[in-house]
Amino acid sequence: MKTNRTMGPTLVLLLALAAPLAGQESRTEQAGEAEEAYRATAELYETAAATQGQLPRQPWASQDPADGLYRQAREALNRSNYRQAAELYAQLAAEYGESAYAADALYWQAFALYRTGSTRNLQMAADALLRQAEMYAQAATRSSGDARALEARIRGELAKMGDAESAEYIALQATQEVCDDEDEVRMAALNALLQMDSEKAVPILIKALKEDSPCDEDLKHQAIFLISQHETPETEALMIDLAKNDPDPEIRMQAVFWLSNFGSDQAADVLMSILDSSDDPDLQLQALFALGQHGGEDVTDVLREYALDESHDEDVRAQAIFWLMQQDEIDDTRFLRDLYDSVESEEIKQTIFHSLSQQEDEETVNWMMERALDEDEDMEVRGMAIFWATQAGMDISRLEGLYERMDDQDVRQQLIMAYGQSDDPAAVDRLIQIARAETDPELKKHAIFWLGQSNDPRAADFLLTLLEP
Repeated sequence: MKTNRTMGPTLVLLLALAAPLAGQESRTEQAGEAEEAYRATAELYETAAATQGQLPRQPWASQDPADGLYRQAREALNRSNYRQAAELYAQLAAEYGESAYAADALYWQAFALYRTGSTRNLQMAADALLRQAEMYAQAATRSSGDARALEARIRGELAKMGDAESAEYIALQATQEVCDDEDEVRMAALNALLQMDSEKAVPILIKALKEDSPCDEDLKHQAIFLISQHETPETEALMIDLAKNDPDPEIRMQAVFWLSNFGSDQAADVLMSILDSSDDPDLQLQALFALGQHGGEDVTDVLREYALDESHDEDVRAQAIFWLMQQDEIDDTRFLRDLYDSVESEEIKQTIFHSLSQQEDEETVNWMMERALDEDEDMEVRGMAIFWATQAGMDISRLEGLYERMDDQDVRQQLIMAYGQSDDPAAVDRLIQIARAETDPELKKHAIFWLGQSNDPRAADFLLTLLEP
């Protein structure tokens, strides 16, 4: 990652000094960018989670008498202190029944109790949802369907523990042909039923996938997932039929993906047939992924064929190369090295480096370093070779002298990153040398950044000297 060009050297240096003090252990992201990205991601996660019933809303009624209690309960839930959160939400509902927060407090009490998992707490959670339905029928968590879905999950757990009433509830919900806002409830019930009594659940799921089913596409996608987790001849036959014949391309693609769970020769044959007959790169990618889970000589032959064929999309070839190395065949290592010599694509070369780096042996490292030192190779490719050689476990001492020999900025940046990711104390010495002597400001900032990620006291001492007048 290139350092942001608007960031001055002093700011980079201060961030580098702050990193180890703040306990930042990431060795792959620029310090300022990482902090900004973290905050943005956390904010987006919380917003999304709150809208999907996973987190309570931010407090919105500061003048409400229950506002403080709601804040405490919400904080406890977000810290995964479920017992305390359940007690606080129960207190809010009992003492502030007219509060703006009261309607959904019972839902969050039930949610917290559900997360604890004990039989008694699950029963209390079901009771809390029942009280919510009776007292606050228009609560936001009821209107959204979250409360019904949570009840189905709670009842499913109770049914598995032998609760007869909950078992009846689950069976009834699973057989309902309601395909609107209650889809999530039905899927939760079907999931519970699948774990309790798969013989009853599978026919219902199969029915949901029929063309004339009143259920919408989201429900069908969920049904495919649930079926894929239950491997029987019947479910395998259904998955094969969907992969070959379903008119919806997304459902067909999902079925191809989940055929990876069925390890039979029949499933592998179907996947190979789909590869042969389809010219859709996305479908081919899914089929290659699924085949990669199967293994066997026939699968290896197909993967090699796709890796070699230049008429295929580059992403498809890269996928074939990746899964080829997962077959754990010595011949595949030789095959990829030979393939490297015949390809021009940098993306394919990158994939070959990545795949071979998983070998983590001296022979692979030597081969990669030959590519790195080959002056006929493109500079970007040479940089890739250095990076993946270090990922394959190369001793950092083998980089000695390369920084001075290669004047390309991108290659030098790869070398700096290689030193930065090394645990060898000598790497810190090398980074200090680069930070001290480098005249390119961008490269100098990269060296300072990686020194800032080090816990070596020599790195901190050096960075402090840069701040001196």
